Amino acid sequence: MGAGAVMTVPTEQSESHTTQLERESRSDVRMLVVLLVTLGVAGALSLNAVQVARPAVDHLHQQPSPNGYTWSTALFILPCLVLGAWLYRHPKLVVQRRAVSFGLLAIVPVWCALDILLGRTFFKFPNKGSTMEWYFWGWKPGSGWAREIPIEEFIFYIGGVAAIQLTYVWCSESWLSRYRASDDDRRLLGGSKLHQPHWSSLLTGVALFGAAWAYKVLVAHSTGIPGYFGFLLLSSVLPIFIFLNVVRPLINWPAFAVTMLLLVFVSLLWEVTLGIPYGYWDYQQEQMIGIFIRPWNNLPVEEPLLWVAAAWLNVIVYEVIQLLLVTRRSLWSLVMPHRSAT
Repeated sequence: MGAGAVMTVPTEQSESHTTQLERESRSDVRMLVVLLVTLGVAGALSLNAVQVARPAVDHLHQQPSPNGYTWSTALFILPCLVLGAWLYRHPKLVVQRRAVSFGLLAIVPVWCALDILLGRTFFKFPNKGSTMEWYFWGWKPGSGWAREIPIEEFIFYIGGVAAIQLTYVWCSESWLSRYRASDDDRRLLGGSKLHQPHWSSLLTGVALFGAAWAYKVLVAHSTGIPGYFGFLLLSSVLPIFIFLNVVRPLINWPAFAVTMLLLVFVSLLWEVTLGIPYGYWDYQQEQMIGIFIRPWNNLPVEEPLLWVAAAWLNVIVYEVIQLLLVTRRSLWSLVMPHRSAT
């Protein structure tokens, strides 16, 4: 009887702690979404006041940025080298190193493959002199395969995935470590029923895609579907739908917010200041919704959303892998119904 009483107390404490983690994480997510929407509305009101689009720099008659795209990849490469060295040398972050490694192995090949299959459909690269002019094969419906994707594109995606994960890990484990979940929290939640699809995210994604398609047809008077927006929705909504309820209590939300803010900063420097004005890349407008940001050289509204989608994808994948490593569970147990041991 005495042994039974001793076993009951930690169980009740564990259940209470789990409930607290869930409640706090829901509040953090709601606040983050509110802030994103607020900043988005404020930015839209400010940028919409500009009625004349800023012209792009002429790169046809004189090269304004020799190898500019190549050199600009340092915006991801150098932070990755610094943060990667910090993570590699840290004596206590063995699991985190493995989680980042597996995360890169999971995401990078998929993004590179999608760039090969969809890059020419969504993008064009008008300023060839801004690259090393080393091109990879890419496919486009109606025209087949062609060597038109610069090698810098793959550096962009590989560096972006690594930068997001390494920045999040650094914020979570160092600067904002007081907000991180412990391994005990992961083991505690790992013993519960993890199969919990996030249905509201799926319904929201479907509604957003429908609204974007309606705008493209009825307001922008453009044929086709908003393919790039659909791709961004799929890459963010799918992991949220499958895994958010699983890892939401484990995500360091202040670290996530800082990571996203740093991504926005890099985006403004890379996309708005360099990439679009100097022709490093541009967009196939028929694949866009039809909302363009005039002060930013008619940048499609989808592009700022890329960083939001990429942040969600990478952080969720990293936390899922870390949960699996700590609890020694299989990925199958996270996506299929599971009964807790009784």
